[in-house]
Amino acid sequence: MPFRRSGHRFGQPPHSGGAEAKGALAGRRGTGSKKGGGRPGGRLLVLALLLVLAAGGAVPRVERLLFGVRPGVTLDGQPMGGLLPAEVRARVEAMARARYRPPREARVEPKSGRILAEQPGEQIDVAATVRTVLDAPAGSRVRAVRLPVEPRITARLLRSMTRVLGSYRTWLEGSWERVHNIEVGAAAVDYFLVKPGEVFSFWRALGEPTRERGYLEAPVISGEAFVPGVGGGLCQLSSTLYNAVLDARLEVVERHGHSLAVDYVPPGRDATVAWDMLDFRFRNDSDGPILVRARIEGWQLHVWILGPAQASHGGPAN
Repeated sequence: MPFRRSGHRFGQPPHSGGAEAKGALAGRRGTGSKKGGGRPGGRLLVLALLLVLAAGGAVPRVERLLFGVRPGVTLDGQPMGGLLPAEVRARVEAMARARYRPPREARVEPKSGRILAEQPGEQIDVAATVRTVLDAPAGSRVRAVRLPVEPRITARLLRSMTRVLGSYRTWLEGSWERVHNIEVGAAAVDYFLVKPGEVFSFWRALGEPTRERGYLEAPVISGEAFVPGVGGGLCQLSSTLYNAVLDARLEVVERHGHSLAVDYVPPGRDATVAWDMLDFRFRNDSDGPILVRARIEGWQLHVWILGPAQASHGGPAN
């Protein structure tokens, strides 16, 4: 049955050669309206043709010829000819999931503070690609429409993080092993970047305090007594950070008090930690990233939290 996409041309009705067929045709001519010149409308002819094709199971093929992708069209080398719009979208969506490349955000190297530049990602524009495939002429080699995915955290943003959101200082005391542990821990959290919505975990930032990581044995609080323990003194770091977080008006997620009083912070302002048991955590509930800074200055431990120069938090500017 001949058929063309433009100016649809269908073959003539089959001739049966009998008088009944001639009479039927004459009868159909006679039933037309006077205004239309006695001929049946185009819709009736198409409907009759579809009924005949349905009986022979050819409707799906006609549907693809009428509404599907033109023959020979490929998308990034994959054949698409004859696919219906819903099928094209399903193919493109699967391709978009498989080929999505997330952006790499700028970050700060711990300890050194060196800023590593961001790298944009890439994604397929599903709607635009589907339209391109459906509109493509026969035999076209179509490429997927790609869009860049820009990272939220850029090197420019990190370089602008000079605004102090909160800070706190505590005096150092105790043995040199204890001070050494605080210095090692401070280096681990220094330049620690917390993105908007992320939760900072003290132990996730430091890792387990072991001798292999440079920690020494110093007094720790256990129950109602001081006992030797590797990493003794880290509670002063977590408590100093806790007070800087309070000053920055960030959301505290987890905090525990000591079983004994400590003298480096006021009562009720301490935050004890114990590996794999007690953690100190806070959430960055501001609109932008924040940067934790920590270092020993003379005989003081100084922890401060930086944000972008442009205010992005409800707290006051410092």
